[in-house]
Amino acid sequence: MGAEFRILQSIGASEGVSHLHAVPLYTKPMTEITRDELNARLEALESRMDSRVSSIGGKIDAFLAAQVERDKASEYRFGRIESDLSSIKADIKSTSTDVHEVRRTLARYMGGITVAAAISGIVIGAVIKHVF
Repeated sequence: MGAEFRILQSIGASEGVSHLHAVPLYTKPMTEITRDELNARLEALESRMDSRVSSIGGKIDAFLAAQVERDKASEYRFGRIESDLSSIKADIKSTSTDVHEVRRTLARYMGGITVAAAISGIVIGAVIKHVF
């Protein structure tokens, strides 16, 4: 028994050429699947999906654990940086106080030198007046 075909004609839009196609009039019916076969296939599919989801879940857990460790290391480094900055601030404040004290001491000495120079100038001026 031969298969029966229907001939369809299509015309090419660009050139106006017609083409003939043979299309079967019917297809073979699919074999029926039993409820047990369907259930077995669905269970196998569900099992494969469960293992994939589990695998992805394991990878996500490993990633999150690595992120937690990275965060701990970052927090430790940031703590050290903050401690170092506090120490630097204290050192700068101490240095600023020291510089201020040096300035005051220099001002006193400079003031003393200025007074001594003024007195020396007066004395020298008086000596020069009396000698000459």
